[in-house]
Amino acid sequence: MACNKHSMSQVYKILSDYQGSEHWFEKGEKKKKFNLRFICCVDTKYGNINSLTDEWFLGEDGFFFKDTYENLYKTNSKSFNRFSDEHDIIEGMNFSFTANVSGNKELDYLKQCKYTQLNYVRDVDIISYPEKIYQTKEEKEEDLRQSKRIERGPNGDLVKEHFQDECQICRAQGIFENYSFIKENGRQYSEAHHVIPLSQNGTDTPDNIMCLCANHHRQMHYGDASVKFDCKNFYITLDGKELKPIPKWRMRCPYN
Repeated sequence: MACNKHSMSQVYKILSDYQGSEHWFEKGEKKKKFNLRFICCVDTKYGNINSLTDEWFLGEDGFFFKDTYENLYKTNSKSFNRFSDEHDIIEGMNFSFTANVSGNKELDYLKQCKYTQLNYVRDVDIISYPEKIYQTKEEKEEDLRQSKRIERGPNGDLVKEHFQDECQICRAQGIFENYSFIKENGRQYSEAHHVIPLSQNGTDTPDNIMCLCANHHRQMHYGDASVKFDCKNFYITLDGKELKPIPKWRMRCPYN
């Protein structure tokens, strides 16, 4: 699944905005309930070099969160890493989970940035998603160009073939009549839409791709459209109206 990962130097820059963070929990507190917003992920799962110290370190990916008072929290919990492998994680998502407090620390080169280290993260649940993934006009146009360039790629074609080139949004709206043209190979024309934009480190993998008609593909980029998702479905809102859940690739349609 998709998760935008940063180097240590990038993380220090992102977290420099939280130099007023404080410690609100005592080391050793167990099974505490947290409602936190995801800020960023530092890529350490397969080892990394701290660009500030040139030291090599290993470990699970580190995930930074904040509470409503702008206090920082971090976890390298294997269970949350497994959760991130199974779900699309986007900066700005709000999570609830239980965890143990393993310590109160400071970022090495940002002493003003205090954070609470969490472990044994359990009962992870996604509370909400960012309202809308913002893109500039230039990013939207570049995403469309990239989508067109890799339209015949193996993953986009897998999704389109699985849904038989039918627009998933049309189907969710109850529109079953085919308004698209038929190509020379006999297949209906359809396009691959990347839900997390490629310009924002979205992946070209089936779980991040929808099969859409040309009209709805452009509406998702330029119209009043927003999307939320979980491991099974996309939840699309167009012009303020929420559509039926739209299944991801390999998921059986819930409104057949």
